[in-house]
Amino acid sequence: MFKMEGKVAVVTGGNSGIGLSIARSLARQNVKVAMVARRRKKLEEAKALLESEGGEAEIFTADITSEDDVRQMAEDVYRRFGRVDILINNAGLGIFKNVEELESREWKNVIDVILTGTFYCTRYLLPYIYENKSGHVINITSLWAKENCATCSAYTAAKHGQKGFTESVREEARKHNVKVTNIMPGTVDSPFFSKVKWNHDFSRALQPEDVAKLVIDVLQFPERAVVEDVVLQAIHPA
Repeated sequence: MFKMEGKVAVVTGGNSGIGLSIARSLARQNVKVAMVARRRKKLEEAKALLESEGGEAEIFTADITSEDDVRQMAEDVYRRFGRVDILINNAGLGIFKNVEELESREWKNVIDVILTGTFYCTRYLLPYIYENKSGHVINITSLWAKENCATCSAYTAAKHGQKGFTESVREEARKHNVKVTNIMPGTVDSPFFSKVKWNHDFSRALQPEDVAKLVIDVLQFPERAVVEDVVLQAIHPA
């Protein structure tokens, strides 16, 4: 079993929703958590919450669509902790419109946050994970990484790309004894959907802590085993 106590985890989008739930769950396992997001105030609030629960956390302000920001963030995390063991690529963005209404800048924003951001964070943090000859990258993609929906062209394109990226990196990471997992949740009742005004019955949706529990379960698998792809769905999806 992967021993989590004392390990260092980087969580993108760690200041709210799924990311914050994952960060809290990791901290309860005595993992040192590096929370990454753009808004410093929200990060400070998240850090205070983790510390009030007895966890250890540091915050790193970065725009994951900026290669320079991510490179600096990775260096800062390594300088602060001296190691990186776990990377949770969780940050996301959704803009849901019919394709003829979707502006090119909106398309680019979704692709940049979900797909390019995952690339940058993996590109600059994975070498530090490789140093340990063990570790785990978990990409929180989406049910839409394997399915599709109307008005979701940018989101599904980014998520399908993120899934493909995850699968390729998994094959590269094996020789370093590093695991790579793709977690595909269905609709989660989180601030993500309140921002995009998604018309959905959230009374039957997953909760952020459901995704967080799955992350911990996946991390705790025996060293010899890797969970490659897993779908998490509500028992009665809307």
